[in-house]
Amino acid sequence: MKTNDLMIKTVGRIISPIVLIFAVYLLFAGHNDSGGEFPAALMAALGFLGIAFFFGFSTFKWIFSKVRFDYLSGLGLVVGLSPGIVNLFLGDPLFTNYHAYPALPLLGEIHLSSQLIFEYGLTLTITCVIMLIVAELTEAQFENAAEESPQ
Repeated sequence: MKTNDLMIKTVGRIISPIVLIFAVYLLFAGHNDSGGEFPAALMAALGFLGIAFFFGFSTFKWIFSKVRFDYLSGLGLVVGLSPGIVNLFLGDPLFTNYHAYPALPLLGEIHLSSQLIFEYGLTLTITCVIMLIVAELTEAQFENAAEESPQ
């Protein structure tokens, strides 16, 4: 029997982008306030996983079939470690922060820090690792269900 899940899909189309936008907010607000890259990464993974829960894992696999989360997690590590490596080459301690205050036309003066690069890399790595874990768990679930189902 096929169920009518129009309401679940409609709510999912609304909630998943809101969760992803909130993750971006947490990432930017976490630089100066409590929170930061780890809660932002968890919320981003939750937003992506909302697609899987609301639309089914087959749709999730179809959407993310071309995304290599293992490569992206490695890229996140490289991006996250790059400020420290640059600091070592410059002869500074590993976690020395550099700051700039550029003035943007619509936003005014904003605070940029080399710590942001570390936070973005760490967020990308955590999000991708969570997505890899969920992909492995769901793959194992699908394989076990296929073995148990009668042919």
